[in-house]
Amino acid sequence: MVGVLYLNVRLAKVTGAAEARNLAAADDRIGMLTQMVEAIKAVKFFSWERPYEQGMEELRVEECKHIQYFRVVSVTSIALGRASPTIGSCIVHLDPIPAAPVWSHLCST
Repeated sequence: MVGVLYLNVRLAKVTGAAEARNLAAADDRIGMLTQMVEAIKAVKFFSWERPYEQGMEELRVEECKHIQYFRVVSVTSIALGRASPTIGSCIVHLDPIPAAPVWSHLCST
């Protein structure tokens, strides 16, 4: 159980870093979109729609990679948390405790 807890703490740190990268990528994309909206007359006048569209697409693809990584790490952490009781019971049953000490302890309390 301590191992599962340690792994969940590590996954939480990785999730935080992935979220920070995701926010940075989203910030870049929003920055480019803001730049395009602010200079819409120049973009239309010089027919720069296609280059801006390609730039936005590249930034969005990069952002989606970060989102996917974040989701995979988050789901792994959640699944590990849900599976920890099963993992714990499997570990306990690898080296079963004899019944006599268990019953003597239960009867004495």
